[in-house]
Amino acid sequence: MKLLAVEIVGFGKWQQQKITFESGNQLLYGANEVGKSTLYQFIQAMLFGFPTKGKRKRDYAPKNGGSYGGRLWLEHPVFGEVQVERFKEKNKGQAIIYYQQQMGDEKTLQQMLHPLTKKLFQEVFTFQQEQLITSDKLTEEELQTSLLAIGVSGSQQLLTYRNAYFKEA
Repeated sequence: MKLLAVEIVGFGKWQQQKITFESGNQLLYGANEVGKSTLYQFIQAMLFGFPTKGKRKRDYAPKNGGSYGGRLWLEHPVFGEVQVERFKEKNKGQAIIYYQQQMGDEKTLQQMLHPLTKKLFQEVFTFQQEQLITSDKLTEEELQTSLLAIGVSGSQQLLTYRNAYFKEA
């Protein structure tokens, strides 16, 4: 599955923005408060739903009011190009999916994403700030090992277990 583009109608500081992604891995970087984390949260919300009041760390309702949500396009190996549309005030925040001249719902989206879950998405497809803070202290070999552990297992946790094992031995 490949992320093609996002259209942010309203999400946090982002409004009326369309971003197209190139092939391959994407690296988003910039100064603090430019919207990197907000873009990540938008992609996650489009795929897995808006955070509930009890679970959200931050409210991403549009700063200037208006519609809360947007669209995401992805290339699926079976269904081809898929458009995911999700707005907080429409369809109770549930996704509407457009693919192969058909429409689907939240259940259809989860079936398309399977086995990808929100937890797996968070572990595999992102480098969190805590991981990046320590990466500048790593040797080239340690950085390669860390990236490989994340890519293979989907989690930095595997590397932590490995290091603890060798420390005890």
